[in-house]
Amino acid sequence: MQLKCAALVALLAFYAAVLSACGQGTVSAADNPTATHPAPGWSSSDSTAERFQPLSAESEIPGEESSDLSGENREAAGTPIPTPLATVTPRPTATAVQECNWMWAYQELSDVTIQVSSALDAAGIAYSNVSAQTLGENCLTLDGQPQYFAPMETDYEITIPVRSLSDRETLGNQAAAVLFLLNTNFPPDSTPGPIAGKVKLTFTARGATLRLVIEQELAEEVLESNLRGSALLAALDQ
Repeated sequence: MQLKCAALVALLAFYAAVLSACGQGTVSAADNPTATHPAPGWSSSDSTAERFQPLSAESEIPGEESSDLSGENREAAGTPIPTPLATVTPRPTATAVQECNWMWAYQELSDVTIQVSSALDAAGIAYSNVSAQTLGENCLTLDGQPQYFAPMETDYEITIPVRSLSDRETLGNQAAAVLFLLNTNFPPDSTPGPIAGKVKLTFTARGATLRLVIEQELAEEVLESNLRGSALLAALDQ
């Protein structure tokens, strides 16, 4: 019992000594292995401000070599040099559209004229004059110079001699034969221009004339209606 009491007294004395040392802040580095030691190269007299001076842009990290290598030094050191981005060339703007002063104009279609003449001969239709022309517009520059021609339609002029202009039955049948030949061999979608043209049909007899200007679309409608002779002439002569 006396032995246990003596051990307890010694333990209490040890705790009292430790508490006394902590209260006075005199625990040494040997007694406290977790105490902070100054970094190598710093003396214990260095102030906190001196120890933690920030590095300037020109400062080098102690113990490390400068990493500021030129292109040649990087190559020699085996350091990859970044490839510069390719320069993008801007896409050229579209050329401005040529301004036009538009003017109505006709152009002769000599090839079509020859073909129409041959077709009339083959059909046995007598004529004294035939021509094919395209109606359109000339594009003129601001100073009046022509640039190009824009066709709109193909027109025909045909002159047919007859014995009498009073024989409307014969005139109607002649007109039907000419219109049928043109619509069959020279439809509007096969000739210059996006729209159907006109047939200018002139009958002559003893110095007198009868002139008809017939839209090809109207001619097609009349032919499909099976009108002939004077009835067809009346439908065209409106």
